[in-house]
Amino acid sequence: MDELGPVARGWEARRCYTLRYLSHKCRSISSITLNTTHPMAQPLINPNMTSDGFVLRHGIRNTLRYMNASAWRAYNITPMFEGLTEQSGDDKVDAFIRANVFGGAHVVSTASMGPASSPPGSDVVGPDFRIKGVEGLRIVDASAVPFMPNGHSMAVVYVLEEKAADIIRSGNAA
Repeated sequence: MDELGPVARGWEARRCYTLRYLSHKCRSISSITLNTTHPMAQPLINPNMTSDGFVLRHGIRNTLRYMNASAWRAYNITPMFEGLTEQSGDDKVDAFIRANVFGGAHVVSTASMGPASSPPGSDVVGPDFRIKGVEGLRIVDASAVPFMPNGHSMAVVYVLEEKAADIIRSGNAA
């Protein structure tokens, strides 16, 4: 049974499936704060991933409902949600979420773009990709995306970068 690999050891008699719930429309607002005035000091980062409890609870309950559907019974699938059921209370589901949530590899909107006329502190980057209040510096990556549409972030980043290249080539270089 070595062909199963180290993750599957102990599961030789069972078939295993992985199903992840991904929230592309998370409404959580994270924060990055300077820890000190020293430029090399690590910032204080709060991803705040569990603040959108309603959406996350709904996703976990839908995942449980999906995995417990009659279509899966022939495969003898047992969802492993640490005792959760579709009827579990919000407190129990929230505890499961806090213990298992992770941000993945596609973080967006950490330096969100906004209109040139927006009030200070409401966004970081203007429509020309320049960092507001900073001379000679632009942000052209996923962090400038003001909100994430459903789907993979890479497509949005390609569009954003092409638009920034057009602006910079047109003579509006920082």
